[in-house]
Amino acid sequence: MNTKDMPSNQFAEVIAIDLAQGRLLELAEIYAIDALTDAERNEIDEFVSTGPAEQRASFDQRVRQTRETLVSAFALEEADPPASLLENILAQLPQVSRTPGAVAAESVAAVEAGPTDELSVRRERKAARGGLSTGRRWLIGAAAAAALIVGGIGVGANIITNQDPGHQILNAADVKTKTLDFPGGGSAKLAISGSKDGAVVTMNGVSAPPAGKVYQMWLLPKDGSAPISQGTMDAAALSKPATIKGVDDASAFAVTVEPDGGSAQPTLPPLAALPLSA
Repeated sequence: MNTKDMPSNQFAEVIAIDLAQGRLLELAEIYAIDALTDAERNEIDEFVSTGPAEQRASFDQRVRQTRETLVSAFALEEADPPASLLENILAQLPQVSRTPGAVAAESVAAVEAGPTDELSVRRERKAARGGLSTGRRWLIGAAAAAALIVGGIGVGANIITNQDPGHQILNAADVKTKTLDFPGGGSAKLAISGSKDGAVVTMNGVSAPPAGKVYQMWLLPKDGSAPISQGTMDAAALSKPATIKGVDDASAFAVTVEPDGGSAQPTLPPLAALPLSA
């Protein structure tokens, strides 16, 4: 169906329309904070699982970053914010049938309960309400407000913005993909953008490094100078996309096995290497 023929709707009111109109990444925040029905969550899961790998990586990264941002915000202890902060935030949110006092009280309750407990509470309230449109928009705003109030984090109503480097790379007009196969099975997919001078690395089916070891990523400069570390990956990090920078000046991408914590220079020979030139 042509998206032009679809009825207009408010964001997050009809998930199928949002997906068809290319709003998947905009749905990441409400997915991350569980402001969805089971049917809507399944609808997004199916859409993501059947889409391009780059799109899946970008969506998963945005969901993860949203959750990490909220967890970090709830854990921080900062000085009291200006009295006008909450009012200023609420003034920019959609109009809802809640007073600033009610929003403030629930935001404070969210901080005290902690992010995991609060998401469970929200789910119960959501089921009791029966309707999600207004409550869901308020929940997104309240989550952003809580993060701002607790930690002073520069997060807007969408929490994670399009300024994320990984998001920019995956959505760049010149993005291209290369695959690096590992000798023991599995591969690394690189989504590379010259205009953003970076790449998003996604591991697929790569076995965990040996005990006491990590995988370390490197870029090999075209001028023959020393390899530049792009970070390490332990067993837990293998499931998360990683963003690397400086690909324009690199002739190759390589992965080595290093002691826990990484090395200043790669241990040769590399486990796997991939030329970056066209």
